Amino acid sequence: MIRFSVTLFALLLLSPMTAQPALSSDEASSRLTLIELFTSQGCSSCPPADHFLQKLADEPGILALSWSVDYWDYLGWRDTFARPEFTARQKAYNHALGKSGVYTPQMVIAGRYEVVGSRTDEVRGLIAQSRKDSPAMMIGLEQDGALLRAFPLSGEITRPLTVWLVGFDDRRDVVIRAGELKGRTMSYRNVVSEAKDIGTLSPWDGGFTLNMEDIKGIRGSRHAILFQQGTGGPIVAAHRITAP
Repeated sequence: MIRFSVTLFALLLLSPMTAQPALSSDEASSRLTLIELFTSQGCSSCPPADHFLQKLADEPGILALSWSVDYWDYLGWRDTFARPEFTARQKAYNHALGKSGVYTPQMVIAGRYEVVGSRTDEVRGLIAQSRKDSPAMMIGLEQDGALLRAFPLSGEITRPLTVWLVGFDDRRDVVIRAGELKGRTMSYRNVVSEAKDIGTLSPWDGGFTLNMEDIKGIRGSRHAILFQQGTGGPIVAAHRITAP
């Protein structure tokens, strides 16, 4: 198991001797707002939100992820990306946010707010609000070869955080042959294929080291690390990383 221990956040400092960049240039200079869309290939109201996520995925300062849920499979089409644990993630958010049930398309912004994913103006308003609510820089990150090290820059984190390693693919196309979207070819961006709870980031420990080789065990052509309060709480930090 990859173990983490530190204090957090999203502005990253890279060592000038870095041989393999761990983060892209936008993460090196600004923190990312995590946008999570819970969607389904069996949901007729989801395509506008899926299209909006495609736009968000290309905007600086945003990490947009698409999570496919499985509870619409009974309508006649089994979502090819869905996994039960993705549905469980959505349920954890809704429990934490005081929602009585789950629905699609739902966007969760920074783990703090939820909204119908096709309501673009509301989503952008909540992105702006989350940036006001989010704390400032809390960790530094540097890379030495295949080792990625994090170290505390702030004492504002007072309890352990859950660390998620997420694998996703930039773009995937699907021909839907049954269900509410029968006959449509859909394009999806930043499709999550796997997410693992890889440890706890503790405010009482001095730091953590990740061997980048371990990232190769997570399915997906791209990867990110998320630092979260509990399993359905606010996202304290989100970083894109590149496996060696």
